[in-house]
Amino acid sequence: LFIFIFIFSYLIRPIYFDYELKKNILRAKINDTFKVDTNINGKINYTIFPSPRIKVKNAKFNFEKTSKDSIKIKTLYIAISPFKLKNIENFTLTKILVSEQRIELLPSNIRSIFKYFNLHKKKNIIFKNSQIVFLDQQGNEVNFKDFNLKDRFSDNKHELNGSVNFSNNKINLEFYNNFGFEKYLKIN
Repeated sequence: LFIFIFIFSYLIRPIYFDYELKKNILRAKINDTFKVDTNINGKINYTIFPSPRIKVKNAKFNFEKTSKDSIKIKTLYIAISPFKLKNIENFTLTKILVSEQRIELLPSNIRSIFKYFNLHKKKNIIFKNSQIVFLDQQGNEVNFKDFNLKDRFSDNKHELNGSVNFSNNKINLEFYNNFGFEKYLKIN
C-alpha cells in the first residue's frame, strides 16, 4: 500500500505545476526534441491516463522556419517519460499525438511537411483519426478523413505507415527507408 501511494503521488505531482508560467520552457523543449517550431496559444494541462502526457490547446506548428504559414492544431498531446517528473525542466518528451483533429493545410505547408519527414531523424509524431483539409487560394477544400500516420525509427531504418479515407476509398501507405540502401514505397 505504501509503494502504491508513493508511485501514485509521484505520477500526479505534475498536476500542480504552473504550466502557464513555464510555457516558454515547454515550447523550447518541443522545438529541441521534435525540431518543429511551435507556438502555444491555449491552456496546458497534465493528464496521467492512459499514460503521463501534457495536453496542449491551440498549438501552431511550423515545420520550416522560413515558412510563414503555420499549421493550427486545436488539441494535441505530448507524451512524457514517467521517470523524470520532478519539474517541467526535467521532462523528457517522447512523442506528439494528434488525435481526432481537423487540420487545414495550404499548398506551402505540404512542401515543408515532406521535407521535415524526410530530413529529420528521431522524431515521433503520430496522427490518429484526424481530418486533413487541403485549401487553395480560392478557398476550395479537398477532404481526407480518418487520417492515421505513425513514424518510427530504429538504428538504421525509418518506417512510415499511414492510412486515409478519400472519397469513400481507403488509401494505405507504407514507406521504408533503410539508410544507405534503396527506399521502398507502397500505396494501396
